[in-house]
Amino acid sequence: MSDVGAVWNKLETFLNRLYNLDEAIDDWFTPDLYMSLYTMVYEYCVAKNTQSTDIQGRDLYTSLCAFYTNLPALPSHPVALLLQWRRYEQAALRVEAVFQYLDRFWVAREGAVHVVPLLWESWWGRMRGEEERLLAWAEGCLTAERAAGTVQPNADLKELFRIYHAISTVPEESLLLQAMSKTHSKSATNSKSATQSKSMTVSHPFLDHLLPWYCNTLQQDSTELLSRLSTAQMPTVGSIGIMLSFWKGEMERVARYLTGPSLPNKTVEKRTKETMKAAILLPLLPILRDQIVRSMETEEDPTETIQLIYNLVAQRKSLLKELVPSIETGLLARLTAKVPRQGAKAEQMSMLINLMFAMYQDARRIVSVAMMDEPMMLAASDTALKRFISDSPSAPAMAFRALGEHLARWVDTLIRDQEEFVPKIPFILTLLRYLEDKESFQKWYARLLSRRLLARQSFYQRDGEEALLTQLAATYGHGYVSNLRRMLVDMESSLQVSQQFLGRHKRAKLPFELSFQILTFGCWPASPDEAVLHWERRLHECLDSFAEFYGEQHTGRVLTWSPSLTTAEVVATFSQRPFSFILSAAQVAILLQLQDRPSTLIELSTITGLVPPLVQSSLMRLLQVQLVLSHADTLRLNHSFVSPHSRLNLSIAAETEIVVGLPKDVVEDRTFMLQARLVKYLKAHSQCTKAELTALVGESELEKTLQMLQEKEYLSVEGDQVVYIP
Repeated sequence: MSDVGAVWNKLETFLNRLYNLDEAIDDWFTPDLYMSLYTMVYEYCVAKNTQSTDIQGRDLYTSLCAFYTNLPALPSHPVALLLQWRRYEQAALRVEAVFQYLDRFWVAREGAVHVVPLLWESWWGRMRGEEERLLAWAEGCLTAERAAGTVQPNADLKELFRIYHAISTVPEESLLLQAMSKTHSKSATNSKSATQSKSMTVSHPFLDHLLPWYCNTLQQDSTELLSRLSTAQMPTVGSIGIMLSFWKGEMERVARYLTGPSLPNKTVEKRTKETMKAAILLPLLPILRDQIVRSMETEEDPTETIQLIYNLVAQRKSLLKELVPSIETGLLARLTAKVPRQGAKAEQMSMLINLMFAMYQDARRIVSVAMMDEPMMLAASDTALKRFISDSPSAPAMAFRALGEHLARWVDTLIRDQEEFVPKIPFILTLLRYLEDKESFQKWYARLLSRRLLARQSFYQRDGEEALLTQLAATYGHGYVSNLRRMLVDMESSLQVSQQFLGRHKRAKLPFELSFQILTFGCWPASPDEAVLHWERRLHECLDSFAEFYGEQHTGRVLTWSPSLTTAEVVATFSQRPFSFILSAAQVAILLQLQDRPSTLIELSTITGLVPPLVQSSLMRLLQVQLVLSHADTLRLNHSFVSPHSRLNLSIAAETEIVVGLPKDVVEDRTFMLQARLVKYLKAHSQCTKAELTALVGESELEKTLQMLQEKEYLSVEGDQVVYIP
């Protein structure tokens, strides 16, 4: 069909029916109708034009432009307008389907505007005239929704915003007018196409008018809510919850109408948050900070209060850092109220560290639950612990002399229960991080580990030791734990060597059940014994046999026996009842001598090869349980020994080494460190007051340290002034 009049008459009838709101499109637009219309457009476009050499389609396209110009006027009520828009959207899909060959065959070649954008351009031009009326309607809907406090979406209002976004991409000049006045020149068409592509702009004029009104009313409502809920004292938890609900409700409204997939512009959301930040958060922030500290001090579980405050302030992430000082102060006050920092005795230290751990865990729980593990808040909880144990005028140091020692002893108590110990490793590392004298902890830990290993205590847990050493190595380097790891390796290798030795002598049947522990020199806190013990003959032969075996396995290595660390289990019968004794090597030698005949202290020293003080200390436990009796200067074995216990541990080997040998080293190291700190400070300032130096070494250590440095002529003290002597 080549007659444009006949073709357009049929298409115009189709279009009028398509844009009639009284009929549902699906009731009459059938596949057969679609195919007949599509075929008609197709045949018209491909038919040869006998009057001109121009491509078929221009007349049909011009008629379509005229039809769009004469579309019915917009309805007066916004809801009716929305219904018309929905019909136009449905109609556009059918128009595009019917005229798709015109788009491909003629429009594409001529560089004209496609048929569907022609409709939107026509409709948008009319909408501009209705903008003021639609703005007033949208403002009324938003005001009513906010006043009612409802969160149910207004479907019509949401549709209005979607429409304005869909038609917000408009040319600077009317595409419809350009298309209708299009010349027959192909060159002009190509030039027009280039001009058209440059004239396209994107804007949201409807939102540009609505947003200032929205932010102004939001500012007023926010300020009114704050003045109504805030009191001269402190806002209640309920008031904070109401403010948070108001904030979330507004953000839901913004997301529902002004942003989202249909409105990707984030400017509205940003301006809304900034408005509420200025109206609610900034005036409320000092009160919220005070509320955090107060709830930490007075509430048994402040999690709910802290969570509400955090959720409110977290609406503007940039303000979270303002809460950090309050979290630190609140947690420090909570620690101070629960854990006494002054007057702590040594025997109370384990209990106090347990209490510190409980409070540290409580602080972590509050931050984790209420603040969703916010990194800066977790750091604040660590800082509170640091301030709690630090030596500064603002937070007096805990009266923990040698805190490294007590921490090591606390670990020694805990490590016997791996399930209880492993979760406390982060706290141990945190506490250790803030100890100035970390070497003290290392030395004490090494000696207590030595006791756990050498005594072969039943509660020793290799996995727990490894877990702590791995964390210490990751924090302070492998050098910090190298000796400790070597001690664990020595125990494993000793077990293997002992098994190999016993396997070789299995047929010979050794007179004793032996177990050897080979300790690497320099890695263990115990030093080689200076005293020489005269071993029992059969035991001496066993030791020589093992030394020979070990020399064959490890050429060039020398074994030095340490009697003070050697223990033996001796079975003896008294009053026809068997007893089992855990004894040191010195105690075994003494009992063997007393079994033959009574002896004096000097005779025991001569026969065993031990110095008299060591013989006396070894006898102490034997005399205490009355296994050995003393009469005048003579010592004899008590053959009538009785005890309610069938197994007794009388050994003092490992414990004596730890208790006697360690404190001197620790005190000397700490004294030297404090002296060096004072001298360095005085050298830089020449003269200062005692109050300034108290912050460096603590009040309890200041006078003693000043006296030592004065004797060494590093400084002079005149009243409250301390002067450096060059």
